[in-house]
Amino acid sequence: MAIRKIILLRRDYPDLTEMTALQELFPDDDLHFIRTDPVDHLEHDLTCWNHGAGVVLLPREKPIPATAMARGVRHLALMPNGKLKRLVRITPMFADP
Repeated sequence: MAIRKIILLRRDYPDLTEMTALQELFPDDDLHFIRTDPVDHLEHDLTCWNHGAGVVLLPREKPIPATAMARGVRHLALMPNGKLKRLVRITPMFADP
C-alpha cells in the first residue's frame, strides 16, 4: 500500500464525506494528512516539496478571498516590476482529479 501525503491548507481534517471521496479517489493508498498554515506562497511551496505531497486539500469554506473582495476589501499583489496591482476578480476553474 502506497502512502499518499495530503496537505490540509488552513483547514481541519476531512469530514466523513470528504474522507469517503478521498478514499474513492485513492483506493490503494494509505492517506497521511499534514495540516499547514503557511505565511505565504513560498512557505506553502516549501512545505509541499519537503513533505513530498502530491495533493493539497483547500479550505472547505471560501478557499479564495471572494467574500472579503465582495465587501470591497482591495487585494493587492506586488508585480515583478515592483508595482502594486489590485486583484480584480478570481475565477477558479475546477477539473476532475
